[in-house]
Amino acid sequence: IDLSDQLIDFYETARYLLNLDLLITIDTAIAHLAGSLGIKTIMLLPKYNIDGLWFLDNNKTSWYKSIFALPILASFKKENKLAQQLNLN
Repeated sequence: IDLSDQLIDFYETARYLLNLDLLITIDTAIAHLAGSLGIKTIMLLPKYNIDGLWFLDNNKTSWYKSIFALPILASFKKENKLAQQLNLN
């Protein structure tokens, strides 16, 4: 679904985000908006040169409790860990 014509500002974007059960995205302003709203988010990150905001030893950050950071070149073991933490298994 293309909502680009309706998402004209952060307020409108937040209204749509609040209706999601889960957001899967990359490190963008939308990801940070979702994190600030407490929306469960999986943030796909590059394997290398990651911003210091993301503590990848435990895939969390102190900034947003609802964001799980996942390097995109993660192994299946790491993805299984993600599924467990999100209660998808």
